[in-house]
Amino acid sequence: MISNVAKNLIDKYTNKISSSYDIHYTDELFQGAEFSLILNEDKIGDIFYRPGESAELDALVLASLELGKKIGPKYFAMANFREIENFLRDDVTKFAWERVLAYKESWEAAQIVLLRGLIYSVLLKSGLNFVQFPTNYEERTQLIQTQFVHINNVLGSFGLGHIDIVALEDSNLYVHYELVRGQPNSSDLFLALLDGVSEYLSFCYGSNSIKLVAQ
Repeated sequence: MISNVAKNLIDKYTNKISSSYDIHYTDELFQGAEFSLILNEDKIGDIFYRPGESAELDALVLASLELGKKIGPKYFAMANFREIENFLRDDVTKFAWERVLAYKESWEAAQIVLLRGLIYSVLLKSGLNFVQFPTNYEERTQLIQTQFVHINNVLGSFGLGHIDIVALEDSNLYVHYELVRGQPNSSDLFLALLDGVSEYLSFCYGSNSIKLVAQ
């Protein structure tokens, strides 16, 4: 049985409905649950939720969103399971519920999905320019460099370091990522970051062929 804190958090957002939102999560990792967010610039303004098959996982994901709403976007790159589980406890000396640690891997995977969606959506809201991807190499490089000034500004709001362009070959963009020290699950965070930025660039250029490749 989940904690009263977890139950209250679920009750707070259950079937809260909005006709519009900036992000809608329906990934299979959420086991049937749906989460929708309204953003105020790079911050979560409101949360909407429909329950899934696992109240335990729902509570953990909602706890991430609730804390991210209060603390800001940097929280999603720095969050850890222990902190989330502590937040859901009724008694600080006892786990939020029995076998809560069995949900650690599921929560970590869900956290990456949340972060990837947030990066992509905040990039869209912070300034989107539809442009024709140039065929000329120098023009391509200049355009990409300009875009990455904007992208790195957004990544900075998440406390995610920055991406440097190494080379551009055809539609493959080779990049180097400078990690911020102290980030947990850095390899997973990097993949989420690459996915979010790749999706954003492909949307800007109207092409699905843009791929970011780590160096």
